[in-house]
Amino acid sequence: MERCKHCMLVTRLCVCRERKTLTTNAGFLLVMYDDEVLKPSNTGRLIADVVEDTFAYIWSRTEPNQEMLDLLADPKWFPIVIFPAQYAAPERVVSEPSVPEAKGRCLS
Repeated sequence: MERCKHCMLVTRLCVCRERKTLTTNAGFLLVMYDDEVLKPSNTGRLIADVVEDTFAYIWSRTEPNQEMLDLLADPKWFPIVIFPAQYAAPERVVSEPSVPEAKGRCLS
């Protein structure tokens, strides 16, 4: 099966011509399992192709990436974890986060 070298989708389903880069007040920090980056169906790849401020890291519970930790500690970002609500305790679900004025940008 031949795949596009950029979007990794099957050549006949390539979305590269339709892709537009967005400038937003949000950024995305993707935390992935090491095999996940190789999957053509990786949604994180689609986010990174569209949103300029996208950061991606391979997750290791025992060896967290220092660059990722520094990004999370950077006061210009307001980190929010996006996680399926059905797996979260009801009191931890936030539908509309309020971003503090001092921070200004949301790192999802």
